[in-house]
Amino acid sequence: MYSSQPAEVAQRWESEGAERLHVVDLDGASGGVPTNLKEIQEIVSAISIPIQFGGGVRSAESIDQMLGLGVERVILGSRALKDPDFMKEMVSAHGDSVIIGVDAHDGKVAIHGWQDTSEITAVQFAREIQEAGGKRIIFTGIERDGTLEGPNLERLEEVLDAVDIPVISSGGIGYLNHIESLIPLVEKGVEGVIVGKAVYEGTVSLPKAIELVR
Repeated sequence: MYSSQPAEVAQRWESEGAERLHVVDLDGASGGVPTNLKEIQEIVSAISIPIQFGGGVRSAESIDQMLGLGVERVILGSRALKDPDFMKEMVSAHGDSVIIGVDAHDGKVAIHGWQDTSEITAVQFAREIQEAGGKRIIFTGIERDGTLEGPNLERLEEVLDAVDIPVISSGGIGYLNHIESLIPLVEKGVEGVIVGKAVYEGTVSLPKAIELVR
């Protein structure tokens, strides 16, 4: 654990130039319902930049709850894969405020906080998201997440080639050159990149990363 004061950490990233904060409720992801609501509310109150939130969002009530707390975008994962009609209903109702997460290990989509792996490929799921009206995807290469070894460009490109909607890359960023490796993929649909462990470990300077992508 890096800090017991999430709101203070959020303020730090905002002060360093972050234009959006990516927040994951790890307890919610494993338990199936967002649980750290007090902390989320504190983060929302502490900063002025938009927040996108994921972790345990598997019902319309949870989506409404998080949006009601002031979160700008809510990430839908496991339920979207298991219930395409629900996914279509939620993106129709909330538009750009719902992002679909495609968390994949060796090309197969993982669910339930990465505890289980389905037989559905990331490419197949990405196409279903687009067909359902999804506005954007967060693609996470689970095998690279937290490793600081760089994104799985091969798997990412497979998803980019399958859809026409924006894709945010997540997982594996350890150094500035890893972010730089994504820049040529902007033309193919990469809209952004999530950097987590690297900024906490100090291997990536957030201001330098922002300057690079600008």
